[in-house]
Amino acid sequence: MISIRAIILMSISTAVPLLFASLGGLISEKSGVTNIGIEGMIIFGAFCGMVGSYYTGSAVVGVILAMIGGGLLALIHAFIAITCGGAQAVSATGITLFSAGFTSYGLRLMFDRAGNSDTVANLPTTEIFRNIPVIGNYLANYSPLVYLSFIVAFGVWYLFKYTPLGTRIHTVGENPKVAETLGIDVWRLRYICVVVSGVLAGLGGAYLSLGQMNLFQENMSAGRGYLALAAVILGRWKPGGVIISCFFFSVFDALQLQLQVVDFYGLSPTILAAIPYVVCLLVLAFSFGKSKGPASNGKPYMKKNN
Repeated sequence: MISIRAIILMSISTAVPLLFASLGGLISEKSGVTNIGIEGMIIFGAFCGMVGSYYTGSAVVGVILAMIGGGLLALIHAFIAITCGGAQAVSATGITLFSAGFTSYGLRLMFDRAGNSDTVANLPTTEIFRNIPVIGNYLANYSPLVYLSFIVAFGVWYLFKYTPLGTRIHTVGENPKVAETLGIDVWRLRYICVVVSGVLAGLGGAYLSLGQMNLFQENMSAGRGYLALAAVILGRWKPGGVIISCFFFSVFDALQLQLQVVDFYGLSPTILAAIPYVVCLLVLAFSFGKSKGPASNGKPYMKKNN
């Protein structure tokens, strides 16, 4: 029997990697740099998190390494897209392909097998909430990264709603020439935004390998990076809309997991796992043309003195 309570509780968990990744993608695209390499950065972050935890025995070190790994890949993308003026979609796609290949090879190199790593130290639950009446047991079962994702979500919303920095990022993404005229260093701000997007995607990956699980599996991101980008589009490049879209997709992700548990009509788990992606395609199809991103998103910008 399908449990609504289980779906709600699981949807909170499944929303976490989407929140980190989509908010990272939002920051990058608001600055004018398309980052469809989010998927690869999640995979790489998950792998780096496992490596850090495996060799040090500390999940915290793993999380830090995941952030660094995601940030480094984003830095490469930023160099190609911003400094070199290269095709952003091609650069990001290359990063995703590199991540998939590198992590698969690294897995074989470390454990002499494909599929998944050995188990590693994972993040603890948040026992500090255990004694809260009624809901304490539910809250305590979540990883600290769940609550960090909520903090990041609020921070990104506040950034674009109330801060001068958010306004500068918006200006750079809409009209970099005007931004430069106003004294804003377009390249530097875009670099920062892209690297931050990679760091957040790496956090999403760390949650998969050290929060939800305690190991790394090949391609364990399972397309979440693309769902995150869909959330950015569905949310119309607005933080509030993006956050709501993440939870919308996470409900269907939790639903397919619950359907697998109850062996829904004997359907293959592979078919059930496709549910959130089918929903994603349908939603994007019906919303096509209604969403408009930053005017300069995906367009290289050459400084006047170059």
